[in-house]
Amino acid sequence: MDFNLLPPALDARLHGALSRASSKIKAAEVIAKQVRADAREEAAQCRDDREWSAILRDYFAAAKRQLQEAQEQAVCDLLSELIGIRLAAGDDPAEVARELKRGLPPSIREQIEAVVPLTPSTLGVLGVAIEQQCEKCWGLVERRGPAPEPMKKRPGRGVPPDVADHALVVSACQPFGDNWRAHLVEICHELACLKAKLPKGIDESGRLSSWRELADALRDDQNKSIKGKLVQYLRYRLKWQRAQVSLL
Repeated sequence: MDFNLLPPALDARLHGALSRASSKIKAAEVIAKQVRADAREEAAQCRDDREWSAILRDYFAAAKRQLQEAQEQAVCDLLSELIGIRLAAGDDPAEVARELKRGLPPSIREQIEAVVPLTPSTLGVLGVAIEQQCEKCWGLVERRGPAPEPMKKRPGRGVPPDVADHALVVSACQPFGDNWRAHLVEICHELACLKAKLPKGIDESGRLSSWRELADALRDDQNKSIKGKLVQYLRYRLKWQRAQVSLL
């Protein structure tokens, strides 16, 4: 199928899908760049070489993971939309399924590569997404119903971009402005009241099960590692929210 010859409605749908994917990746790139810059700034203040190295490693890994997850999700969303556009244009779902079984069609690959780099990570996710789209197409053949809806978002690894969770963090930190790092205990209590999710990565020992327990742990000067991870967690969500606003 030639995606350059679509009728106006489907052409608008195509450009909307490409634009959403591009925005998602740009937001992740903005966050990743800032996280790396913050890592260098924080590491420069460390006198211990091991601590300096650990800060850079953790922050850079988080930045890379965030960008990778955005790319993987964009690939899944785009494939789903492109298949939906082909079916809406009148392509036979059985033929689409057979074509997908032979591999990624060149026309679809061209549209995806225009926005998302096809790395080993995105190709691996794409292989799973193709299988799921094949199943949906064969289901359409059986039912002869409408085109499949876009595939549900694949759960991410690490820190998922949970919009509702971001909003709760912003709400808890906002009263303290740029000085929020000095009010971590109060922020934890507010997040407890808001019933926000407690991230597992902050306490690797698994001893803490609530925001209030985390607040108590922060009062102990020996828990510097937990404090650092909490700061990183809150900073990531605040910057994600700012990046989204800047793209509007």
